[in-house]
Amino acid sequence: SSYFYLAFNIIKVFLAASILKKIHFCKRDFQEKLLKIIDADQLPAFLGGNRTDPDGNPLCESFVNHAGIIPAKYFKNKCSRDFENKVDVHKLSVQRMSTEEIEIHVKEPGFSIEWEFEIQNRDIEFGIYFKDNAENRYPILPVKKVDEEVFTETGNYRAEKAGTCK
Repeated sequence: SSYFYLAFNIIKVFLAASILKKIHFCKRDFQEKLLKIIDADQLPAFLGGNRTDPDGNPLCESFVNHAGIIPAKYFKNKCSRDFENKVDVHKLSVQRMSTEEIEIHVKEPGFSIEWEFEIQNRDIEFGIYFKDNAENRYPILPVKKVDEEVFTETGNYRAEKAGTCK
């Protein structure tokens, strides 16, 4: 489409000449152009060359990885998280214009706290404070605003001493 060529003309100003030499735009004559660059005995048959699989398959599936359907087990699904089934996991929904606080008791140094949250709409402010046994409060992760464009936020903190995280 003409939009692609317009966008490419803007982008190519920032590309090195060595990279621009490697970019070719082809329509129906792509096989001829490939054969000018790649020997026919090395080019797979489905691209206009002579090379096939040992069994004669022109798609050359023994050495060309054709894209396919991604198995569902690799999907990142908002409803199924591995951590949801773990012990000591807190799950909560924060309603609009409200505040929620979770208190986590750190029993010993080295205790690990992990978080992951998703934003369905709007934005959220998130932060973590540590309160030691002497009631001194320290920011671990200062409160920051997370926009809806960054819809999944993850992180972890390893406590250096016993106390409470909020």
